Amino acid sequence: MPENHKTISIRESSLIQYIQFQHKTFDDHWAKQRLLSLTQNERALLIDEYVREEVMVRHAIQLGMDQNDQIIRRRLIQKVEFITEDLAASDVSFNEDEARAYFEANRFKYGLDASISFAHVFLKQGAHNDAVNLLTKLKQQAVPAEQASAHGDRFYFHVNYVDRTQAHIRQHFGNHFSEEIFSAEPRLNVWLGPIQSNHGWHLVQVSRYLPDRVPEFEDVQKMVVQDLLQARKAAIQRLAVEGIRAAYDITYSEDLQRWLDDPLPESATAMQPFLNGQPVLHSKATLAVPHES
Repeated sequence: MPENHKTISIRESSLIQYIQFQHKTFDDHWAKQRLLSLTQNERALLIDEYVREEVMVRHAIQLGMDQNDQIIRRRLIQKVEFITEDLAASDVSFNEDEARAYFEANRFKYGLDASISFAHVFLKQGAHNDAVNLLTKLKQQAVPAEQASAHGDRFYFHVNYVDRTQAHIRQHFGNHFSEEIFSAEPRLNVWLGPIQSNHGWHLVQVSRYLPDRVPEFEDVQKMVVQDLLQARKAAIQRLAVEGIRAAYDITYSEDLQRWLDDPLPESATAMQPFLNGQPVLHSKATLAVPHES
């Protein structure tokens, strides 16, 4: 028999469920232990908060606020998603061989951009001749990279860059400098230049250069395991949602069915080149949830 909407019965099972939704952890045993571990004052506060929420929800429903409200619909969907996510998390397991297979099938995701480590001496715009003369001095005196800051002008950013990608170097120096220094594998531990940037001229000593590469599995194993875990959880969650959906018969009104079955109208076809600069692809609706390939 439905409970009178003016009567709120507090049960242990209600509080256990409430705790699970609060913590987004749908584990009955854990929630019950959590409830039992609370002090008397903490239980009273929990019950008070539960009653407050229950009263507000029932009053909102009585006023019809749950009808045709997209925010409430979104929250209900999220609650179901929390449940399916928790179920998915508890059902995921794989071994190292499976992780390696996932890595091999998705190597492109783990590619590393080329990176470079260098120190540089900076001279302002208009000082090209000075830069050429200073380069000769640095080479003749075999000035180490550690002493770069003792020469030239003060740079706007850093003197030393360690394992930085071309994108990072471009932000600090501009396109010309970044393209020049990454155009070919540079000689190491010798002074090079002058190379022009957006700010002036630079004499550069490269200590390390790493080209574009795909790391070994062991180098990114933790990342691969996390990615595979998320992929497995997402797949299990999709299956759970498909199972829920399979319990429903989905029908279309006659006019909507005709619209789904009709080919793309000529007027829409004529507009294709003008919609966001991309052709409009028309396909019939499907009830199946798409799988990742």
